[in-house]
Amino acid sequence: MENERNLRVLHAGDLSHLYLNKKSEDYYANCRFIYIRSIEHYLSLFPAEDTLEVDVNTPANVSGWDLKKTLIALLKGNPEPLDWVQLKDPYAGHDEFPKSLVSFALEYCDPVRFALYHYNRLERQKHRFDGVSLTEIVPERLYDLIRSSLVLRWYNQNRYQAFRLHA
Repeated sequence: MENERNLRVLHAGDLSHLYLNKKSEDYYANCRFIYIRSIEHYLSLFPAEDTLEVDVNTPANVSGWDLKKTLIALLKGNPEPLDWVQLKDPYAGHDEFPKSLVSFALEYCDPVRFALYHYNRLERQKHRFDGVSLTEIVPERLYDLIRSSLVLRWYNQNRYQAFRLHA
């Protein structure tokens, strides 16, 4: 993919292991990656898209964000890329990139914005479960709801102080 699309993958991993057993029949890969392009791309008046959806022949959700989009998302309070770089057993990437991204977040990002992100996400997601039977709930959606709730609880208990990540 790197040669085909003229990019370099900085980190790639599978989010599915957080809520599903890979040996399960219901396993559905949910892969995320962060990439960079050539300097010419960033200097172009007409840069390519900053999100890539990879079409694969297997049932999987594979998408990636350009590094610029990733950094802007972190600054706006979206902590998702921090989850991506902390996944165990990454598929590809550079060993030092996760530490660099976490260091960037610790130095430049506001933990209150991360808390607000989770609060807003929780508000949006609770409507998905209104009137839905337990057999219809998709595991990854339930994981998102529980995760956001736990993160908000942690922020509340720590009075929104500096966050600690597994660097």
